[in-house]
Amino acid sequence: MEGFSVSPGLIGGLFGAVVGVVDSWIISAVLGRKLREMDRSETAAERDDYERRITLAKWLILLVNLPVFTGLGYWIGRGFFG
Repeated sequence: MEGFSVSPGLIGGLFGAVVGVVDSWIISAVLGRKLREMDRSETAAERDDYERRITLAKWLILLVNLPVFTGLGYWIGRGFFG
């Protein structure tokens, strides 16, 4: 297409977002496994609460990783290729 160009920053940001999601999946899997090994819950209610907290931690990891890696990818894309 004539006149159409994609910013290197946007491509870097997209790549960074993908890396951020993959990184949070990896961290969440490792963290979830380790926390489940340390679970000392005695009742079903305690176990459910513990699982809820693990799920919350996984979401927080994603919410922190996604903007950080997207911004970092954007910055790298603009700095090296823009």
